[in-house]
Amino acid sequence: MSALITTAVFLLLALWAMAVYGRLLRLRRVVTSRWRAVGQARKRRDDPGNPANSTNGAQADVPDAGALERARLHYNLVATKYNAAIARVPGSILAGLAGFKRAELLEAEPASGAGSPSA
Repeated sequence: MSALITTAVFLLLALWAMAVYGRLLRLRRVVTSRWRAVGQARKRRDDPGNPANSTNGAQADVPDAGALERARLHYNLVATKYNAAIARVPGSILAGLAGFKRAELLEAEPASGAGSPSA
């Protein structure tokens, strides 16, 4: 009877560990996805063909003028959630064993003169 209880306990612990590991993987995928979105927004911002980068003052007419800032804020939100998950027990134990690394937060970039109208 005690072997059955021991087996059940180990089985429950294994299922629990798999659930925690799966959650960490999902969070890491979201962080990676948001990181790519920041890169794409940065690439659009730096694209000379983008109307937002013209110097004729038409930036206010472009709907995604703040896309980079929104992408950065969303990345920081999910990165903070991911960092908290790998810092809390039990996630910290599994994160350490599986090699999960902390995600760095992005700071706001200084405004560049590329999209601002010249006076």
